Amino acid sequence: PAAEDTSTKDTAAPSGYTVTINQDPITAVNETNVGFTFTQAEVGATYEYTFTSTGGGSVGPVSGGPIATPTDQITGVDLSGLGDGTITLSVTLTNTNGTGPAAEDTSTKDTAAPSGYTVGIDQAEINGTNETNVSFTFANAEAGADYEYTFSSTGGGTDVTGGGTIVTATDQIAGIDLSGLGDGTITLSVTLTNTNGTGPAATDNVTKDTAAPSGYTVGIDQAEINGTNETNV
Repeated sequence: PAAEDTSTKDTAAPSGYTVTINQDPITAVNETNVGFTFTQAEVGATYEYTFTSTGGGSVGPVSGGPIATPTDQITGVDLSGLGDGTITLSVTLTNTNGTGPAAEDTSTKDTAAPSGYTVGIDQAEINGTNETNVSFTFANAEAGADYEYTFSSTGGGTDVTGGGTIVTATDQIAGIDLSGLGDGTITLSVTLTNTNGTGPAATDNVTKDTAAPSGYTVGIDQAEINGTNETNV
């Protein structure tokens, strides 16, 4: 009878695999522990990866393996030495037949706290007409950051505080009641916070004057009004 045996022929280098960076964005919180995940990786192949940034710097090439599963995850990559910007990951797989094409993915690195923003109180003067509906407007605010504000007065009263999340770079915060602050110089102080930290305080000042005129007197200049001066009092 015929004796038979089988063997596998594989002359192809790895192909069809992709990679995905697990963190997006990469921030000051996670930049020392970045990871990426394969799909359709060839079990038994070895890998080589490189991270680069448009902000400067690179990590790699770093080699490892062999691949244990088609969806292996590589973790613990320290990208703290790369500048902020677009991060590009490039990975190749190699088997006994050769090296496959580079699979790539990108992510954004942003490790900076908010900066460069300003605020302006929208009312030129706060008076009895507008003191319950004061507003202020941002310039260059970071969308997605959280804001906190405080209004105070040299005339005393309880500080007015509030907060929220920035939607656009020029958000306007309205409907603020400053009737509890005394007349004087009103100071607005605002900070923005993202996952990397809190930015510097942006400030603006305006005068609050809600008092009607008082303390004035008048005097008739003529001690007596007579036929001589009656037409020019």
